[in-house]
Amino acid sequence: MKTNSDTPPALYLGLDVHKEQTVAAIADPSPRGEVRSGGAFKTCQPALEKFLRKLAKSHGIPLSRLCVCYEAGGCGFWMARRLRQLGVPCLVVAPSLIPTRSGDRVKTDKKDAVKLARLLRAGELTPVHLPDEVDETIRDLCRARTDAIDDLRRSKTRLLGFLRRNGYHYQGKTHWTEAHKRYLRDLNAFYLEVLKVMDAIKAAHGEAAPLSIFPAAPVSTMVKLGQARQPKADLDWIIYDEVKELGGFVEAIRIGNRSGD
Repeated sequence: MKTNSDTPPALYLGLDVHKEQTVAAIADPSPRGEVRSGGAFKTCQPALEKFLRKLAKSHGIPLSRLCVCYEAGGCGFWMARRLRQLGVPCLVVAPSLIPTRSGDRVKTDKKDAVKLARLLRAGELTPVHLPDEVDETIRDLCRARTDAIDDLRRSKTRLLGFLRRNGYHYQGKTHWTEAHKRYLRDLNAFYLEVLKVMDAIKAAHGEAAPLSIFPAAPVSTMVKLGQARQPKADLDWIIYDEVKELGGFVEAIRIGNRSGD
């Protein structure tokens, strides 16, 4: 690991960084020197700086004599930028390019940190490009746009599935055209209008009186009416059916809390 200084590092640090906690390992500069656990600290800037300053002070060296590495991952590059601001050389390494031994299958945070420290000292790690803040902001914007498009696509799929399960079949050729959007707005307008009518009936006649319904509309409209019903809030419904042989309507079904709905 080359630094901007001609003075070689006095300590090599491997950091296994996670969302809540970072585990550290420390390697002495000599090729066969000790590699030991350095403890853990909270993954935040104050804890990182406190850990490094305490380590440097305990060894009587400046921060610039430390050399740090950690794996690129979900925590981003803020740690590398802050370390460089403090004058600490830092490598962010590609996880897929870290050398591994055959049979080394047991992974722990402490073992990973020790492994990073040892490989850093040996110069066997491959760094990734550290983007500047402008580049990273653009990356975040692109990711956010992609996520928003994916969320919109999934929401459209869920909405179409919900409508199919409830008997609403759009008769047009293509979804999400202006005609299809008008169809969806009309469904919502019908639902809201039904709620208004139900509230007006309850206000005028009280919540104990059942609502008698005499179907004289297309079946599709009556299906929409039934789907708009709120079992716990609406009045009991008494639905009548026309029987021509009897010359009028007869009670067909009663729907409501009092009838076990």
